[in-house]
Amino acid sequence: MSTAEWIRHRLKETVREVYVPSGDALPAIPAGGLNRKDLVRLDANENLLFPPPLLSAVLREVVDEVDVRTYPRLEEEGLNEAIADYLNFPTTQIVVSNGSDPLIESCVKAFLRGDEEAISISPTFAMYKIITRNHGFNYVEVPLKEDFSLNVDVFLSEVKANTVLCFLNSPNNPTGNQFPLADVKKIIEAFNGFVVIDEAYVDFAPYSVLDLIKKSENLIVLRTFSKAFGLAGLRIGYSLSNSEVTDALKRVQLPFNVNKVSLTTARKILEHRDVIADVVSLVKSERGKLFRRMAKISGVTPFNSDANFILFKTEKDPEKIYHGLQKKGVLVRRFKSILERGEFLRVTVGLPKMNASFTDSLKELCEE
Repeated sequence: MSTAEWIRHRLKETVREVYVPSGDALPAIPAGGLNRKDLVRLDANENLLFPPPLLSAVLREVVDEVDVRTYPRLEEEGLNEAIADYLNFPTTQIVVSNGSDPLIESCVKAFLRGDEEAISISPTFAMYKIITRNHGFNYVEVPLKEDFSLNVDVFLSEVKANTVLCFLNSPNNPTGNQFPLADVKKIIEAFNGFVVIDEAYVDFAPYSVLDLIKKSENLIVLRTFSKAFGLAGLRIGYSLSNSEVTDALKRVQLPFNVNKVSLTTARKILEHRDVIADVVSLVKSERGKLFRRMAKISGVTPFNSDANFILFKTEKDPEKIYHGLQKKGVLVRRFKSILERGEFLRVTVGLPKMNASFTDSLKELCEE
């Protein structure tokens, strides 16, 4: 076998599952006569209600303060201290990362061995399965009930002796619901391994499991600055766990995995707690308004949400609705199959004007 043949063969062997983000609408722009700036992007669960003037002001401060010629050292320590103060949580039990995805990978690398496997629910955030399988481990999916609730007994019945890692997204993406605390507690207490509760959307939900870390040695909580704090573009996530688990996660991290600009910006954003609280309240308020408007549209069924997005189903062909919205310059997320119930769509809670554009367009498409 020649070197070129060997390389081609090896490249085919390394093809893995990849995360496919929400599709770009560029192909639809020429046909619709739209400019990119005119698009209403409600497809990625970004927090567009966070005030841009504050973000711009903070970034200007960071530019003046940060020396990018040197590696991030004190900046990571500074963000850890800020998070600890914000959550009243020990600094030594926090791991900061370049978004939450590397922390999911760190859990897989730190805690899975040999023929061990991970378990989660379906549908849920795709990266749990993608990362687990790409590292060569089996991944078990347990379907949610038809109402998107957890079937705890069925879930635990799928746990085997070699099932040592559990992922739960609560509130769950894409369904939007936060599972009852009693159900989550039951899984944490019964699971003989590590339980990762991904709380990316927890700021918009009724409760957090953070306090359970004190008495649950197997619990790891993931958080992000991408949702409530409006910093999706800077990629900042962190984990919260007991000290031993924290040390294990740090050992598998690459050095300097978060840049100084992101670390410093996140720290400074946490100084504006009143703004954060106002933004979270505003998202919840707009979510309620959006849900009620959607519920009034004939042929549209929205599902209650504890996050900053709403999953919905349409009587008309969802694919046609999806492309119809796209032609009108409104982008939502498409899920081709959920619990064998066909196709669903998901819309992010945006600015009032964006939400109005979406509901007006959806109404036109569903009633034409």
